[in-house]
Amino acid sequence: MPAAVGRSVLADSGHHRAQERPAADASVLSRRVTSTTLRAGIVSSMLVGLVVGRGVVGVATLAAAERAKLIMLVGPAVQSVLVPTPSATDGNGTGS
Repeated sequence: MPAAVGRSVLADSGHHRAQERPAADASVLSRRVTSTTLRAGIVSSMLVGLVVGRGVVGVATLAAAERAKLIMLVGPAVQSVLVPTPSATDGNGTGS
């Protein structure tokens, strides 16, 4: 691809990002985000990041690590997010 064409494609792609995106579904926007749903979302993000880093991007240290080692290292982090501690709760011990 000639450099001039490449530049115009790149410039054009920036234009598309600036366009308005459709509004999210009202039911999603009105959903109450509780501590439980927030914690689940955080853990989902952590695990997706691990999968993408290991399998899609191929981060060498993640790709070379044994599955058991990853579970041993990531498991406690996942559990610490999913199980509320008294310091992470709203004061009544529920985490909600």
